[in-house]
Amino acid sequence: MKLIIICSVLFTSCSPIKNYLYDKIYCPEKITTNFHTEIPYEIINNQIICEVDVNGEKGSFIFDTGARSIITKSFQEKLKLTPFSTFQTTDVNDVTKRNDLVKTDIVIGQMHLNNYTLTIVDDFFTNYCIKIDGILGNEIFSLGTVYFDNKNKVIKISNSIDSFKLDLKNFFKVRYYRLAGTIQVKIKNRNYLIDTGYNGYVMTKYKSDQIQKNKAILNTEISGINSRKKLTTTYHVDDFILKKQTYKGLFASTPDLNLNLLGNQWFLSNNVIFDIYTKSLYLEKINIDTVQYEIKKIGFYYKDNHVAINVIHNSIATLEQGDIVIKINNLSLEGINSLCELDEKLNTIDFHKKIKLLIQREKQVYEVFIDEPYISLN
Repeated sequence: MKLIIICSVLFTSCSPIKNYLYDKIYCPEKITTNFHTEIPYEIINNQIICEVDVNGEKGSFIFDTGARSIITKSFQEKLKLTPFSTFQTTDVNDVTKRNDLVKTDIVIGQMHLNNYTLTIVDDFFTNYCIKIDGILGNEIFSLGTVYFDNKNKVIKISNSIDSFKLDLKNFFKVRYYRLAGTIQVKIKNRNYLIDTGYNGYVMTKYKSDQIQKNKAILNTEISGINSRKKLTTTYHVDDFILKKQTYKGLFASTPDLNLNLLGNQWFLSNNVIFDIYTKSLYLEKINIDTVQYEIKKIGFYYKDNHVAINVIHNSIATLEQGDIVIKINNLSLEGINSLCELDEKLNTIDFHKKIKLLIQREKQVYEVFIDEPYISLN
């Protein structure tokens, strides 16, 4: 019989009980002996992708600081891993679902971890058709000090910050706290969750402190572990200050969201050290002035053997979320069988030029022309 554990992991308030349960169920024990391991990674569509050995089988995993560790159902079935319990989670959209858990041995870099807990989820892809076997989550931060050398694309984990042989005078230090595994920092009395799984710069539930001349308002969808939720998001270029260091990036303001995120575009503009022993975050800014501030007016997703609209700029009154897209220009989108196949076709279209969409809504079929699919917010 499987053990059923019910614990809704919410990120709206600090709870010692949530931290205790999360650590007890998911996190490996802190390593007390001297150790040092290095994990090379590549960046694909701003996602940190690394190799993880699971039960002797190599897989491609996303390193996501805002999530727990997971394994896709197909990879779990391939390895014939048997679930030992069920865990109930509540995602960013407050939608609850039960997921099976497995325990298995994994190897990351030169580090062997026994009886590591992974949550089973449905299969998914990144953009550019990269199939992912799982997520390496924030449980790793319970092992020791973690250094993301984003300039050289390697993750280093050690029991001592001294082993990295860095001049910390080049870094500035910020205190962080953990909540159910996540790493959060405070900026102007607002809590921000560091989430490398969010493909963006900053997402906040607060409206901008000032009226922005250059902004874009889009009807969007927020994807959580268990759900997708339609929301209205305003994008604008803005600054925020962290320990007297000024960052400039593309902000996404979503008032209906129940948390604030620092995404992978912000994260990759720093070398980052998470010091578990002092609860300190060390940041060294790198390559932050080369970002192009552009927003696409429309977005597409694959669902139920159809390609549909899931993101719309508020200036496009002729489209609705859920409209089925039959063609873009002369490119047919009928017969597509996967998100991967959709990405391949979309990559052949120049969205910086005028496009024509053939749309189906219920039984009606009509054309929509979009003169400028991209908006510059510079």
